[in-house]
Formats: sequence, C-alpha cells, structure tokens
Amino acid sequence: MKPDTVRVGVLDNDVCALYAIHMVIREIRRRERVSLDVWTEHDPAKAVHRCCDTLPQTGVMLVDMSLGGISGVQVCRELRRRSRDIGIIGITAYDPEMYRRRMIEVGAQGLIGKEGIGSTLFPAIAAAAKGMPYPADGGFPSVGDACAHGDETTDAMVLTPQELLIVQLDLQHLSIHDIADRLHITEGTVSSHRRNIRRKLGVRSWSAAVDVYRDVYRDMRG
Repeated sequence: MKPDTVRVGVLDNDVCALYAIHMVIREIRRRERVSLDVWTEHDPAKAVHRCCDTLPQTGVMLVDMSLGGISGVQVCRELRRRSRDIGIIGITAYDPEMYRRRMIEVGAQGLIGKEGIGSTLFPAIAAAAKGMPYPADGGFPSVGDACAHGDETTDAMVLTPQELLIVQLDLQHLSIHDIADRLHITEGTVSSHRRNIRRKLGVRSWSAAVDVYRDVYRDMRG
C-alpha cells in the first residue's frame, strides 16, 4: 500500500448499502484522484477486530448507526476505547440529529446522512484521516481531544456489575420476577436497571440491549 494511502473501513449490516458506499468511494477515488484502500464488513465484532487488531492500519472507520438491533454508537465507543489514532465517522439513513449528541460523547469525528453522501463523504473522510472533525464547526472533537477526554466521555456507557448481572440472568431466560428474587430487589428496580442499560447502550428495546451485550460488549471486553 502506498505511504499516502488512507485505509477506510465500512461497517453496515445492509449488504446493498455496503455495496453502494463502496461504489461512492470508488467514484471519489476517480474524481478526486486520491488513494483510498477500502474494506467492508457487516458484522460489528469482526469489523472492530479488523479495524483495531490487524494490519495495515485502518485510518478512518465509517459506521452505520442502525446495525440490526446493535447500536452503532456502542460500536463507535468500542473503536475509540481501543484506538487513539483512528478517525470515526457515523453514517445514517435517519435524521443525524437523533445520534449527534451520543456520537460526540463517544469521541467520533463526524456524522453524515446517507442522503447526499456523494457530496459529504469525501470531505468527511479527508478530515477524519487527519484526526480532525467534520464539519469543523459541528461540535465534534478531534481525535486528540476525544482521546484526551476519553474517560469522561465513555464511563457513563459502561455497565455496572449489577447491570451486567441482570443481562446475564436474562440470557438464562429468567423472568423479571425471577431476577428480582435472585438479586433480592424489587421488580421495579429490575425494570429501572433495564431502562438504564438501554440508555447506556443507545438502543430502544430490551432485546436489542441483550443483542449488544451478547454480540459486542461481552466479546470485546471479556
């Protein structure tokens, strides 16, 4: 790979979307005459491993926000926890404002909509490859600032021991009543913990939270 080549990873659980984004990047290479080496992946855990644990090093990671029940925000949090160098750009077919605050919190460099991606993707990649936010006045941190404040921005998303235990007991197919009885707490407290877990993992449903733990959180931290 040429010294000035930027390696770009793309994570999206929609194979058609992966193909379309890849085609956009190919057009960017032709139009802008830049050297971009692209790889794509639909599985979050594999994408994080490929991005952070293999060579050649990935310089910019593009992450879809909705990954079939798994939160793209959580994947970005894990990428930032593992890497102090990579530029992270979120992509979404929904209103970017839905995810903007959380993406800033986890140290991403930008967030762009899939609509109009043909005009925004190249400047976003170019900025992130230099560790800079996109757009410059969008409120996102540089890679350096994100890493410097990493503990402040990610601790809130780490599950407590009791929250982890509640997820683990759920995986054993225990009901809320059984979990409350096992932990000697009320059913209302179990429900409150479940709400906090969903909020921390950036998902709307309990089943999605369990998917995050099983497919991303446990594998990457355990």
